[in-house]
This record gives sequence, C-alpha cells and structure tokens, in this order.
Amino acid sequence: MGPGSLKDKIIAHRFGIRQGDKVRVIDNFKQCGLNDACGLPEKFVLHGIDYIAATLIRAMAQGVWLPNLEICGKTFDLKSAYKQYPIHQTDREHLRIAIQDPGAKKPRLFGLNALPFGATGSVAGFLRVSAALFFILTTGLKIWCSAFFDDFPTLATNALAGNTEKSVGLLFDLLGVEHARTGKKCQPFGEEMRALGLIFDLRQFGQGKIFIKHTPERRQELLGRLAEILEKGTLTPKEAESLKGRIQWYESYLFGRVANLAIHRVGKRSLAQPALRSTKLDAELKAALLFLKDRINTGSPLELTAATERTLLVFTDGAFEAEQELATVGGILCDDTGKPLRFFSERVPKLMLQDLMEEAQNPIYLIELLAAYLAVFLWGGLHSSRYVVAYIDNEASRLALIKAYSSTKLGNAMVRMFVNLEDNSQWKIWFGRVGSHSNPSDDPRRLHVEDILQRGAVQDSVAWDVVLMSFEDTVHELGRG
Repeated sequence: MGPGSLKDKIIAHRFGIRQGDKVRVIDNFKQCGLNDACGLPEKFVLHGIDYIAATLIRAMAQGVWLPNLEICGKTFDLKSAYKQYPIHQTDREHLRIAIQDPGAKKPRLFGLNALPFGATGSVAGFLRVSAALFFILTTGLKIWCSAFFDDFPTLATNALAGNTEKSVGLLFDLLGVEHARTGKKCQPFGEEMRALGLIFDLRQFGQGKIFIKHTPERRQELLGRLAEILEKGTLTPKEAESLKGRIQWYESYLFGRVANLAIHRVGKRSLAQPALRSTKLDAELKAALLFLKDRINTGSPLELTAATERTLLVFTDGAFEAEQELATVGGILCDDTGKPLRFFSERVPKLMLQDLMEEAQNPIYLIELLAAYLAVFLWGGLHSSRYVVAYIDNEASRLALIKAYSSTKLGNAMVRMFVNLEDNSQWKIWFGRVGSHSNPSDDPRRLHVEDILQRGAVQDSVAWDVVLMSFEDTVHELGRG
C-alpha cells in the first residue's frame, strides 16, 4: 500500500486484554487522537445498581407490594452489542485498524463495518440505541426494566414472568436485536436476579425486604488472590494498585466502609517507589490482608427494607474543659421532618477520658468521634437498614469518618468501632457539616436537657462499661496489626 493511499486516513492499532478465560479486543482510538476529536451534545444516563435498588425501595415504601407477593428478575444481555450496528459510510472511508499479521511479520490495515470497541463515538451511538430500547420497553410495553449499556435488568411478578420474557424477546426480534438465548448470560426469571456483577435476592420482597450481594464467583476469585499473596509473602506496588481497585469495587457496591483502613494500608504499598528494595509483607500490611480476607468471608449482604428511604437525621457534639479535665458529649436523633425522637447527654467518665488524653492534651477530636460513635451505639439497633445524615461541627472528625480511617492510633480505634456498628446496623450514612451555633445537640452536650424533653424526645443512657471495653479491645486489636 503506497503512501498516497493513506491520505486522510486515521489509523488505530488493535490489542487484546485478558479478562478471566477470554480476551477482549480493544481498538485504540485514543492513541491516534480520534477520541479527542469527538464531542457529545447530550449527557447519557446509565441505570446502575442504585437505580434498581431505589426502585425496589420505593415500591416497598409506597405499598405497591402486597403481603407475600412474589417477584422475580432477569437480565437480558445483547450479544456483541457494538457489532450489531454499522458505522456511517463517511467515517468508514477514513478509519483503518492496524493488526499484526503473524505470518508476514508485519501489520496489515483493515476497514471497519461495525462500531469499534474503543471509540468514544461508538459509546455515544450505542447508548442512543440502548436508551431507545429502554423507552420502548417501559413506555410501550409497560415493562419494568433498567438499561446499563447492553444489559437490561427486568423485574416482573411470578405470574407475569413468562409473558414478560416473551414480550421482550419478541420486541428484540422485531427490531433485529440479537440477545443471549443460551449460556450463562441467559438466565431464566428467578428469585435471584444477576445484574451488573451483583445478585439481587428478591425472596423476601413480599415481607418488605431485599438483599444485594456479590456473586460466589467474584468472591472466590478475590479470596484466591488474597490467599496467593499471603502464601508468597510479597506484594509489589503494581500488584497492590490492582488489588486495591478490585477490593474497593467489592466494598463500594455494598456500601461497605469497614475495610477502608485495610484498603488504605494496601494503597500505601501501591504508592511505594518502583525501586522499592523489599516487596515483602510487613506486619501492618499482612494484618490488613488478613482482615480483608476475613471481611470477604464473613461480610453480610446489603439489606434494603421498606423503611430504608425514611432518612434519619443525627446531630452530635462534644466539648472538653482542660482546667477541669471535664469532657461532655451530646446527640439528637430526628426523623426526616426534623422532629427529635431520642437524645443522649453525658459526661465522659474519667477512665475513658484518661485513655483519650494519652494521645493529646486536648482530645476534642477524639471526643467528637466518640459522640458520633455513641449515636450508632445507642440507635443503630433501634433503626436498622436506614439512610442516615450525620451532622458534625468538627471538620477533622467529620473527614475521618468519611474516610473511615484516621491518622492517629486512638482515632483509628474510634473510627473502627463506628464503622463496625454502622455495618452491623446497615446504616447508609452521609456526613454533613453543621456550624457550632446551628448545632441542636449543643444543649445536650452542655447537659441542658429541659427543652428537648419538653419536645417529647426520649433520653438514652450510655453503658460506659461496654463502650470502654470495646474501645480497649479495638486499640489492642489495631496494635497487633
């Protein structure tokens, strides 16, 4: 092929990425600059796990479900989705793919007939098709489904499952859309719906409860990788970066924060210099990996109930008087209208305060963390599986709770206690900032409780012996790591 024949041609190279037992072919239109030349006039909406979960919660909360009503789900998966749609003739004239010819030991150029996997324009083009299919299914056929690229998770009652499956299949056939009819990507409607790498357990939907959990395959894959690293006793920065990403994905889809400290420690190894002399696991990193292994083995699935969307508001505050060596904490639990339901107003026992003062002469940071912990300690079991907005007026404490780890030893212990109870109570927390002058828990923190008692709130007492024992055990546990 002469130089003249390459005029006005855009050439991308093709490479493969191994994903499990298969190799996915990528056309690299980023390197040749084509992706940078592609602009999009609209913003596409992808229906992720949160879309499906929010719909199910709303259905349960609105009473759409009936006692013992059984629903089931299935994900319809399009086959070779991009390859089903052609590119425009004008684009075809300019695009070429370079592929190595092993026999001739030189690259050859090929034209394209279908949307290439790796081009920004392909994503936009296909998502328009996906959105159109979603619109027809939901508006035209009145089927509940969501759309995430080429996956269409679909829900139906048991009585209508067969009819729904036939309707979706006939629509795809009518439009000439190929979808999986056999194999692992073609699962029947069932009480467990596999969608976007997770499993929706719908068995108890009629009782107002569903669960979201990871697939056994992904769980075993991650456990196998951790066992392999622990057995060989080494972890390179590159391996740590890959492991961190996989574990973050595993935890984030279940709203998990218990593992954040361990993930942070793995992340420290990923940031180590490439010339790191030793890749051996130190005591801290080994403890983090063992914790992650146990977390994957024993972690509970995410539970969503009809009450989940009724948001709770939590306000906490703490104070420390250095001259008197006096620390006080207060907190208020409110419903989604702002009505106070429960509160606590306590002096921190001297024994607990002495432990906190071992780290700092002014332990206000730890006291604010303690106040937040007491809120989930007292109320997590009373109001489980809820969305919670926690307001704190100490920025350092708020950021530590957001990250789920601290830069100090005792701070890490307090945060670990918090996230453990958060996980046990299935609270989904958003941490907000409230100015000290606007914090309604300021009065309970000052031990002024008359006003809030008159508003009908119930006062809770803290079992300080249990709190102190838990704190000491957690400090000891983290010290071993």
